[in-house]
Amino acid sequence: MVVYIVMGVSGCGKSTISKELSMQLHCVYRDADEFHNENNKQKMSQGIALTDEDRHPWLVAIHTYIESLLVAKTTGIVACSALKQKHRDTLIYGDKTNQNLPNWCKDITFIYLKGTEETIRSRLIQRKGHFMPASLLQSQLATLEEPTEAENHITVSIDQSVDGIVNDILRYIHE
Repeated sequence: MVVYIVMGVSGCGKSTISKELSMQLHCVYRDADEFHNENNKQKMSQGIALTDEDRHPWLVAIHTYIESLLVAKTTGIVACSALKQKHRDTLIYGDKTNQNLPNWCKDITFIYLKGTEETIRSRLIQRKGHFMPASLLQSQLATLEEPTEAENHITVSIDQSVDGIVNDILRYIHE
């Protein structure tokens, strides 16, 4: 059992890659957008960037879902921006203190979809029907803290086809 969190800024392909990866791995998939409350969705649709205060209950709700997968010994994939290290920490630990960390934290792997601003902006402009406008890309890039060596993650370039990205991820998983 492993939970893979496909992360990166809006427009990098988290949902598309997560759906395809879940089909390849025959596991459950959820998009973190499903966990946003209406207030957060409204703010973003109006071009207002979320604060960490806005994000915290959202991240804790996703953590609770991830924890339920791990307790049930179920492999799953979650597409979530996870822009800051403290966001990733909340996804792993929720509101737990460092003294009470669950022993399954090693069973969470972040998959960072990395791309250039130009590539991501062009994808956002082409995307229809999503509450996250291209105008918020700059704030997401400014917020992004790329995963460090201390974090359990892989980095995959989005400058290739969906199949290429998924194949890179599967090679890592099956190593």
